Amino acid sequence: MLKTGLSFKPRPFLGRSISNISLTLFSKPQCQLCDHFHQGIDRVIQKLPQTTKDSLKIKTIDISAKGNEKFFECYRYDIPVMWIEREGVNKVTMMHRLNEEEFMDELTQDL
Repeated sequence: MLKTGLSFKPRPFLGRSISNISLTLFSKPQCQLCDHFHQGIDRVIQKLPQTTKDSLKIKTIDISAKGNEKFFECYRYDIPVMWIEREGVNKVTMMHRLNEEEFMDELTQDL
């Protein structure tokens, strides 16, 4: 039963293309956890279709490099850290150990 005074407003389509996904990896040299995290990312990306792989934007930030002090202060006890960013969707942060299944779900949802 519909109540009077209520109106239906269609939600805009929030479907997104993989081309709108940016990955930012926060890491540093000689970090074994970071190496394992990167290997997990590579394994997941290899399972994606080539067009999807080609459209991912991936950036790695060395938190120990000069100019990255703010990231060092923020993540020095948490690396590896990965931000998954999309237009119109809250940023997802993954830390420490990569759950490859969750990562794949993040990359492929709404495709």
